[in-house]
Amino acid sequence: MERYVATRIGPELTVIDDDYVRIFLITGRDRALLFDAGNPDGDLKSFVEGLTDLPVFVVLSHAHIDHVGALEQYGLVHIHRDEEPLLRNHCPDLPVEYVEDGQVFDLGGECVTAYHVPGHTPGGLVLYDESRKRLYAGDMLSDLTLYMYMDHCSMEDFVASMDKMLNLPFEEAITSHGTLSIGRESAETLRRVALGVMDQSLEIKTTHKEFTEDETAETARIGDYSMHV
Repeated sequence: MERYVATRIGPELTVIDDDYVRIFLITGRDRALLFDAGNPDGDLKSFVEGLTDLPVFVVLSHAHIDHVGALEQYGLVHIHRDEEPLLRNHCPDLPVEYVEDGQVFDLGGECVTAYHVPGHTPGGLVLYDESRKRLYAGDMLSDLTLYMYMDHCSMEDFVASMDKMLNLPFEEAITSHGTLSIGRESAETLRRVALGVMDQSLEIKTTHKEFTEDETAETARIGDYSMHV
């Protein structure tokens, strides 16, 4: 059985499924951007070479283990500088190039802009395709439960990042987990969840912990959107 499964969404986008996480290959005329590198122990580079002949570089949404698995195969990763301490837990010697907030990646006829969105991790990044009003949201938006209980998570930063993202006129958010394409209501509702946790107005319940078999976690929820806190 094939480790990776590729689905072509349009001429500019191929979604690569790696078990429960997604990787995004965004292609222009001149080069291709790989947003994240999936789980460990896969030959992602060979798989991607079967999808495009363009030179490929990697931008990291954040440095959790299910997003950094094949980074070493590419020899360099583009990250926000605040994410480097987490990255070094997995890739201690990998060369990095820092991404600035608002930096534009021109792929040749296709452009995406990177925005720093801390909260889930200190140096999280999203990519915005202005021409399609599409936001590549990584783990910042999902209709699965977001992990927000780790020491490096910040509810205050998360709310500020939701405000920042909602200032972008995106109509579609492409996510790394759960439903592939969700709308602006995801950011609006998750912002409300975070605020409800912060001011203790939202009920916290013990539920099954997402991505585990038998663990539980304290969970805050509004409608379809929730966080483990």
